[in-house]
This record gives sequence, C-alpha cells and structure tokens, in this order.
Amino acid sequence: MNKRGISGIILTILMIVLALFAVGIVWTIIQNIISEESESIELGLSRLDVEIQGVKIEDDNITVDVKRKVGQGNLTGLKFIFSDGENTEDKEREVSLKELEEKSFSFALDELNISEIEKVSIAPVFLSSSGEEVLGGTIQSTNIKKGIGGGGSSGDGGDSGDGENDTCIPDSNPCGTSVCGNAIDTCGNTISCGTCASGSICSEGACVEVCVADPNPCGAAVCGNAIDTCGNTISCGTCASGSICSEGACVEVCVADPNPCGAAVCGNTLDTCGNTISCGACDSGSICSEGGSCFLNIIINSGIVDLTWPPVMGLYFDADNLSTTTSYVGKFVEFPGSAETRCLPITEHIFPSEPLIYNNSFLRLGTPNNERSFISNGDNYGIWESPSCSVS
Repeated sequence: MNKRGISGIILTILMIVLALFAVGIVWTIIQNIISEESESIELGLSRLDVEIQGVKIEDDNITVDVKRKVGQGNLTGLKFIFSDGENTEDKEREVSLKELEEKSFSFALDELNISEIEKVSIAPVFLSSSGEEVLGGTIQSTNIKKGIGGGGSSGDGGDSGDGENDTCIPDSNPCGTSVCGNAIDTCGNTISCGTCASGSICSEGACVEVCVADPNPCGAAVCGNAIDTCGNTISCGTCASGSICSEGACVEVCVADPNPCGAAVCGNTLDTCGNTISCGACDSGSICSEGGSCFLNIIINSGIVDLTWPPVMGLYFDADNLSTTTSYVGKFVEFPGSAETRCLPITEHIFPSEPLIYNNSFLRLGTPNNERSFISNGDNYGIWESPSCSVS
C-alpha cells in the first residue's frame, strides 16, 4: 500500500478527534454558564423573606422573635448577626418556617457583651435547585435601643425607619434580685433599686449591717492574735527575742542543760527547766543507787537471830554470823518465816567491846516511830542492799 495514502487517513482521524474534543470543551462552558444564570434567576425570583418581630435581653441571653413572610422557597435556616456598633458576631440556626409562622431564638454570645448589643440582623438560608444552601432573600435589621424596625428591601442590611419616632421598651425588672443601689436598663436608663436602712450599707445589691468592732479585742493579751466581734484578725503584739507567746503572754524560753544526768546511768533527775529526765535503767537483778549507779542486789549476810533486846521491844538483835569488822548501817534486813514481815533499815551497828568475853555484833532496826519489832530468838534473817530486800 502507498505510504502517502496511509498518512492521509491518520491525519484525517486526528482532525476528527480534535474537533470532537473542542466541541466537548465548548459544551461544558456553555452548560456552566446556563447553570449559573439559572441559579441567579432563582435567587432573583425568590421571595423568601423573614422579619424581626422583637428582641429581648434577659441576664446573659438575647432572644429574637422572627416571622416568615409570604413567599416561595425552601427555608433551611437563619443567619443572625449581632453588632455592638464596632464588632459583630454571627450565629446560625437550622430551622424550617412555614409562611407567616413565628418562632423565638435565644442566644448566649461568645465574643460580644450582650448588654452592649445595639443591632440585630437576620438573613434567610434556603436550598437552591442544585441542592446547595445559599444565603438569599432580604437581610432585615433592628436597632435594639430604638425598638422593632422593619426590613430594608434592598438587602443592604441597613436600619429601617428614620429612628425619630421609635420608642425603646425597657426590660421590666432591670434590678433583678438587687434591693439597693442602681442598675442600667436595656434602654440605657439608670434605675434605683432601693436604699438601705440606717446601720446598713449596700454591697453588690444587698443590704449588709455595718459591724462595730469591740475596742479591745486583745484584752490582757500582749502577744499573738485575736478575733474581734466583726470577725477581723487583730495583732496583739509580738515578744522580744528569747521569749515565746503562750496564751497571750510572753514567756522566756528555757534552755536546758545538755547533760542533766551527769555520771548517773539510772534513775531520774530534773533538768534546769524543771523537766524530769530519765537517766536509764539497771539490768534485771541490779538496783539503782541514789547516786545513779547500778549495783548487783545480792544478800550480804544471813543467819539465825541469837538474842533480841530490849525485851518485848526487840529493836536490837545479834547473831553469830554478823560481821565484827564491817558495818551494815544503810543496809536492809528481813526475817523470812517470822512474825516480822517488813524489810527494815539498819540504823546502827554495835561491834563487840570485849571480844574475848562476847564476840557478837548487835544491829539496831529502824522501825517507824521507834515502834517495836516482831522478831524473836531463833528467827532467820537476811541483810540486803535494796530497801525491798529482794533482787527485783
């Protein structure tokens, strides 16, 4: 086949493809133009209008009463625009209103102070034929301080009416729960909420009694703090260095000696501040002497009573086992198994004066008030270091 013939066919096919591609592009552009014009015509023909019937401010909420006018359109929501004269804040609500239907909408603003709102505007949001939500119809506004206004037909959002004959309707209770002081109503007027009786003052809208404090809440105290009759904390003074405050009085701080026991290892002692200090305890079987030393409490001497004297009183006794050279004065004696059950102190030790004639020592018993003892000849005795006459 001729190559030149084949090239002509390919060229013809390419030209046809390019022509179809160009036709597609032109059709897409025309279709978009038609769609946009159709939507613009729809927006222009829409008579979906709403108007503000009233605005009310209560505490932290602002309520807007809205009425839908007669007109076609699929209303899907409302856009509210709040202005304080300088700044604006938008809020949208999804809602479906029928023709001539009214509804109230309450808002708590996030950015603006509700008490400073001067103007409220609304615009309807409706569903276009393409299924998109669009803002259309007439933007209607009202000046809160001038009362209820009408909507502008131009949709420029301006205030309706000339504002000369509009009347502000203030809130019915600008004072709220306040019973005194002043409040500003929604029309900017200063309203008196009442006055307090003599002896009271107004504090945040409430009457509070004026407290008259006692002139001397400290009394006799010279340091520390006191609470007066109005609940105020009053300083009564401070103490000089080296003293502390104790129950309203300055008391010198006692610095105790660091070693009140000294060489004592047992018993108790008093430090220089009058505190009782323990110096320790002795092991079992030992006793603590008056000097604070521990010594083993063992029986020193024992035996059998040989003779008692004077008769009946029995304040002295001797025995063969008593030492004739070592004194037992300050020791203690008991008589196990006898009529004398007490552990008695030894107050006198009499050594034999004539050992060759009588070689026994006599011991004097320290009975209370020098009363008689109940020992007898032949009783057993035991001499101890401890006044308990035992090892415990």
